[in-house]
Amino acid sequence: MKILILHAYSSKNRGDGLLVDETIDTLRIAYGNDVSFLVVAMDQRSFTDTKNVKYIQYQPASSNLKERLSGLLNLLLSPRRLGFDKNAWITHFSDAPSLIVAVGGGYMRTTGYKQQLKFVLSHCMQLLYSSGQKVPTIYFPQSVGPLKGPVGFFVRKKMSKLTRVYLRDDRSMDELHQCTNTVRSPDLAVLKLADTTPPVHKNTKYTLLVVRDVEKSSAIRDKYIKSLLELYRTIPNCIPVLQSEGRGNNDRLFYDELEFGGVYPFIVDAIKEYSPSAVVSVRLHGALQSILDGIPTIHLSYERKGFGAYTDLGVAEFVHNAFNFDPSLIVRQLEELHSNPQAAFWQKIEDGLKNVAKVKECVIKDIKDVVA
Repeated sequence: MKILILHAYSSKNRGDGLLVDETIDTLRIAYGNDVSFLVVAMDQRSFTDTKNVKYIQYQPASSNLKERLSGLLNLLLSPRRLGFDKNAWITHFSDAPSLIVAVGGGYMRTTGYKQQLKFVLSHCMQLLYSSGQKVPTIYFPQSVGPLKGPVGFFVRKKMSKLTRVYLRDDRSMDELHQCTNTVRSPDLAVLKLADTTPPVHKNTKYTLLVVRDVEKSSAIRDKYIKSLLELYRTIPNCIPVLQSEGRGNNDRLFYDELEFGGVYPFIVDAIKEYSPSAVVSVRLHGALQSILDGIPTIHLSYERKGFGAYTDLGVAEFVHNAFNFDPSLIVRQLEELHSNPQAAFWQKIEDGLKNVAKVKECVIKDIKDVVA
């Protein structure tokens, strides 16, 4: 069985890399370990080929200007092959793939002209390609919308032609309410938690802080930065850490703007070094990865996806609006987590995962039935 995976981004963004890994793992649970994968990625160089998994560069999104222009030209000339050379395409798939799957995430949105242009260059043709194939097509848990303008109309029309679209929040379900192929499902990282027993970290009093820049008006962004700085200054033993440093998601530049100072370790390295007993994360998958690592995590959500994920996990009181949160409340919650990190938080997670485990069984069965 050969599966084509679309819409992958970059492993330099730990959240997007996690979603690619979970996409492959979920498909292996459904179809076995002998499946071979071809993954079309925006940043192919950030990934490493493994057994039965091959990554190829989506040329229109290449960081090299010459490759990008060449890729756009090839895409116009050969949209049925996503712009890839015929011989290269045949090398990967001597026949049509058995299944087409899209990585989960929040890339299906067309709010303003800038966002619509980015979507057309990065994701529009991949959606056009997948919606026009005769093989089954599955889009893993998405946050879809807002969908505005002619590009938004195009997205709705093409997504209605897919075999199955999993949506990870209720607002996305409302956005595609006319589509009959949608199913509400937790994020892939949340589904992974259903099969995981997180390790218990020691109570070290350290708190890791994961933040990111946002595309908002200057007034909203200024208030956001002011709240982040107040939070950073009032959290004892607070260590700013990175989750993403790739392409358009370079957190290090934003940390320098905030003048956090020092060297910023990546979150995976900081967890090993400091064994923190709490994390505060603006990035959703920074939060979910920390929970997977056994660390209670407060999420400051800049999009609806965070509220959906934390509600699915049963810890909705630990997610806050990133643009309107009370730093003193976050500090009080951190004090509770530090003083007894394995009590209420993990009990709520355990209760929430009982339902998540049932949903995951349904998702795996549905994926099998789609191909059958």
